Amino acid sequence: MTTARIHLLAWSLAAFLLACGSGTTGENAGRAGSGSQSNSSDAGAGGAHTGAGAGAGGAQAAGASGSHSAGNGGSANSGGGAGIPGCHTPSDCPSSTPTNPVSGVVMCLSPGQATPSPGCGAPQWCGQCNCPPQPTGDGMPCQTNADCPAPNATAQTASLCNAGACTACTQNSDCPSTLPKCGSVMAQFSTSFQLCTACAADSDCPSERPYCQGSYGVTACVACRTTTDCASGVCASGVCVSQCTANAQCGEAMECSSAQRCQPLSCQSDADCPTNRACTNGYCSRRACTSDAVCQGACVNGGCYDSLGRCFVYTQAP
Repeated sequence: MTTARIHLLAWSLAAFLLACGSGTTGENAGRAGSGSQSNSSDAGAGGAHTGAGAGAGGAQAAGASGSHSAGNGGSANSGGGAGIPGCHTPSDCPSSTPTNPVSGVVMCLSPGQATPSPGCGAPQWCGQCNCPPQPTGDGMPCQTNADCPAPNATAQTASLCNAGACTACTQNSDCPSTLPKCGSVMAQFSTSFQLCTACAADSDCPSERPYCQGSYGVTACVACRTTTDCASGVCASGVCVSQCTANAQCGEAMECSSAQRCQPLSCQSDADCPTNRACTNGYCSRRACTSDAVCQGACVNGGCYDSLGRCFVYTQAP
C-alpha cells in the first residue's frame, strides 16, 4: 500500500469519527436544550402556581393584578369566591355579582358575618316580613253570613257578614278563647282586615307569658320581649333560652357567664386576648383599625380580622 493511500485512509477514518462524535454531541445538546425548555416550562408553571398561591393566600399586594382587592388575592382567605374580590369596605365591591346580577345595596360582610336574608316583597306582601294569613274569603261581598265561608277549625275564615263584606270578626265575642281579641291588622300597603288575635295588652296574658307582643295588630303572649326580661339566657322569638352552657360554649374571645349568656373575655392587658383583639375596659374586643398594618390579617369595616371580608349585594326578594 502506498503512503498516499495510507494517508487518505487515515484522513477518511478521522472524518468519520469526527462526524459520529458531532452527531452524538448534537443529540446530547438537543436533549440538554429540551431539558432546559422543560425546566423553564416547569419553572414557569411553578411560578404561576406560586403567583396564584400568593394571590389566594399571600400578601395583599399579590395576585394577578397586583392589587389587594383584585382577583382572588389579598388574604389567606379572601372570601370573595367566583371571581368576586375580597373587601375591606363596601367601596371595594362591585354593584352586582355573577350570582346576583341585579344591582342593590352593596355590602362588605365581615368574616363570620351571616348573609342577610332577602327583604320582603313576595306575593301577597302586606308591608311587613311576617304578614299573617288573611282570613279565607275576607272582603267577599255578602248579604248574610250564609254568603261567607263556613268557620274552619284549622284556619281563620271570614265567616261573618258585616256591612256587605265578609270578615273574621267584628267584636271580641266573635273570637274563640284561644284568640280572644278582635283587632284590625294595619297592613302598610294593602287593605286592612279584621283578625282574631291573642291579646291587646299585657293584662290579657297569663303569668307564664306576661307580655303582649306583636305588630300591626297581630299579637301573641310571650315570655319576653328583650333579654332584659329574662332571669337567665337570652330572649329568642319571645322565649328565654340559654345562649351557652358547659357543653355549648361561646365563640372566639367570648366566655359563658353565670347567667348563661355569652360575653367578651375578661382581661387585664392585650396579651390576655386572642389575635386581632385588644383589652378595652377589662374585656377583649375586636381591635379597631384604619389599615391592614395594625392587624394580623386584614382591616375590614374598621376592625381587625384574619382575612378579608366578602362582597354581597342586598336586593329585595321578588
